[in-house]
Amino acid sequence: MFEVVLKFPILTEVVFIIGVVEVVILVSFHFSLPSQNTLGIFRNPLHDYIVCSVLFLCGKRFFESESRMKKKFNPVHIMYLQTKNHKFYVKYEVFGEHTNEMYFYSIGNPKLKPKPCVVISVVQMNGKWIMAIQELEYYSTCSSRTLERKTGTIEMLQGSIKAVLKRHPNISVIELNDKSFFTLQNGDHIPLPEYRLLTKKKTWYEEHFGAIPAYEGLERILESYKNVNTNIDVSTLTRNKFKKLLIQLHLREVSGNGWMIPIKEVDSYQTRGVFKTDKVVDGGSGWIFDKMTPIDHIFRIYGNT
Repeated sequence: MFEVVLKFPILTEVVFIIGVVEVVILVSFHFSLPSQNTLGIFRNPLHDYIVCSVLFLCGKRFFESESRMKKKFNPVHIMYLQTKNHKFYVKYEVFGEHTNEMYFYSIGNPKLKPKPCVVISVVQMNGKWIMAIQELEYYSTCSSRTLERKTGTIEMLQGSIKAVLKRHPNISVIELNDKSFFTLQNGDHIPLPEYRLLTKKKTWYEEHFGAIPAYEGLERILESYKNVNTNIDVSTLTRNKFKKLLIQLHLREVSGNGWMIPIKEVDSYQTRGVFKTDKVVDGGSGWIFDKMTPIDHIFRIYGNT
């Protein structure tokens, strides 16, 4: 009987209420009606034992459920990220417990843009603390003042990395997947890593963040780009023409591949990044994925720079 009660939360609550009523009845009429209760059922030690046991188990189940709910929906910390020229809102959340904790930082301006511009996670895996840049998007409204398209994006991400690293000094690896894109004059989107490798021989993350390939295979692909010399007319370029160009040059795509940023590179960033005013609130802060779990957006890694 106990196993059935504990397996179904709704039934547990019902039995819990019944148990409370029975205990009240037993206590109230213990002296006035020593031989029977108000329902006309003869009292005996076995009946008392069952009621008290059910009451105890249901109460235990109830408080365990409350504890799990509190752990699942942790309070939201609202902070500010101060960089050299900008101020951003930050929503900081902790998921899990003890050694399985995951930390998420959503950075942007929810008052003007209902989606974070930067999402960074921090998690411990195989004994190492890893920072992962989950999302990066540019909007002029990311900051409390107008954010510049190129220099502002760099300052926002550099400042975010610096601030998170200060809060988690045990981080040994910074990871990202470069899925950034470049918008052509006709509105087409082409992968930014390939475009920059052909025109500047370095990806955006390499040039501004000191990123390096996360595995050897990517290094070989990058070398093939550096050995190619070609002129690209952006004014007439389309997505299909760009794809054909890569095929003609026997170049493989690098977009979406893994990169790492060495910790020592962060010291060379020209902006500062500091979290301020750690405030705990009960509700959401305006982000559209307040009710999402980490796994819902953990692999949605892209950037519009």
